[in-house]
Amino acid sequence: MKKLLQSYFDEVKWLYNDNYIPTLEEYLKVSAISGGYMMLSTTSLVGMGDDQVSKKDFDWIVNEPLIDQESALLARLLDDLVGDEYEEKPSSIHCYMRQYGLSEDDARGQIKQRVKNAWKDMNQGCLESTPASMPILMRVINLARAAQLIYSDGDCYTDPTNRKNG
Repeated sequence: MKKLLQSYFDEVKWLYNDNYIPTLEEYLKVSAISGGYMMLSTTSLVGMGDDQVSKKDFDWIVNEPLIDQESALLARLLDDLVGDEYEEKPSSIHCYMRQYGLSEDDARGQIKQRVKNAWKDMNQGCLESTPASMPILMRVINLARAAQLIYSDGDCYTDPTNRKNG
């Protein structure tokens, strides 16, 4: 929760610093946390029960393993792809365009590639040996799947009626 609140504060500083556009790395470091997915992955373990979650599992997820970082990054990037024109803060698209001199279409292409890479990293994280059990890993993966669904037909998080039938 401390990290989440600090990331909100950092984003506010950008807005009140003449609409500062951070570097891509700066943006991703802060905004992956401000999306709340890392906090959700941790708090989602609370309701699983003592027979499925151990202190070792909590220690593992609190140390922000790559699979959790990539899940949070994926959610942020998907949100940026569908909602950057509605938000009053910088997005990864703006950061790419400014830092690398890309067109919006090229920046969006780069973000889509990073989403694909995040999925690859998460899948690899499930194949490697880790202190976390498969039910814990699946919590993180399922949060990423939820993000993919929420943002697959536009921004269904901000506007749940946006979801297409079928």
